[in-house]
Amino acid sequence: MLLPACFEVSVRRLLILSTCCVLWVSATSVAQEPEHPLDGLTEREHWVIRSVLKNEGQLTDDTQLVRVLLHDPPKENVLKWKRGKRFTREAAIEARRGGKTYAGIVDVRKKRRISITRPPEAAEKKTLSKSYWKNALCPPTRRSSRQCF
Repeated sequence: MLLPACFEVSVRRLLILSTCCVLWVSATSVAQEPEHPLDGLTEREHWVIRSVLKNEGQLTDDTQLVRVLLHDPPKENVLKWKRGKRFTREAAIEARRGGKTYAGIVDVRKKRRISITRPPEAAEKKTLSKSYWKNALCPPTRRSSRQCF
């Protein structure tokens, strides 16, 4: 059975429109939003952090972001949290530029830098050494064993 030409055009348009709708819905659903205050940082939040640091001149071509992690909110805020309620999101960052280490906190929701500090030289060397982390993270009874690292 042959279909009229106008019907074929309508089917084609409907197919194109439905494909566009499916692509749009899938693209917008990928934009993650954290549901809990202790959820890890999302891709969108990483881009916000990058743009905040770049706009404030803290992120240059020779800057390496060593660590970008969720800065845990106060325990009281987490315990008071209810589903659907907005909560603060802060990121703890560690960056290296020109052989020096910098640490900072970025408020992801307000899109602003809270602090950037340069740790003392001794602390900077400790943060990079394996023995420092072993002593800080492993109980004294297990430090000599291979269970820690």
